[in-house]
Amino acid sequence: MSDAPHLERFFRAFAAKDFATMNACYADDATFTDPVFVDLKGAEVRGMWTMLLSGASDDFHIEFKDLRETPQADGTVVGEGSWTAKYTFSATKRPVINHVKSRVVLRDGKIVDQRDTFPLDTWLKQALGLPGTLFGGFGFFQRFFQKKVRTRLLAFVAKRGA
Repeated sequence: MSDAPHLERFFRAFAAKDFATMNACYADDATFTDPVFVDLKGAEVRGMWTMLLSGASDDFHIEFKDLRETPQADGTVVGEGSWTAKYTFSATKRPVINHVKSRVVLRDGKIVDQRDTFPLDTWLKQALGLPGTLFGGFGFFQRFFQKKVRTRLLAFVAKRGA
């Protein structure tokens, strides 16, 4: 038996591009943030995974490791782990290797909060090429990209009724 059964289920589904199972791992009121998708709530979280994985490249692959879940005094569980995604970014057809650290809070076996971290400037360089290399370290460019991605996500969620 795994020391992190909830996270293992989530990441096995992620590796299989099974967004339905991933989405079932979240509480209805879950929150999510990472350097690209900032401050998502509820349906936005599930919509993000659906959008990303339904459009994932054929070469999409993730590996996960160091998963652990630690019960807390308040009845929640804090989960942590690392994962690496390798894929072709669809907008530019550029290869990306993204190393991510993930921290989740679980309540009643469901993710209520997820915080993923990775260096956004490195990701932007890989995904966008020259524009990411020239401007990826600047806050104005990062905020512009975050806004563009959020607009795309909200349109996707509205269209699918997710």
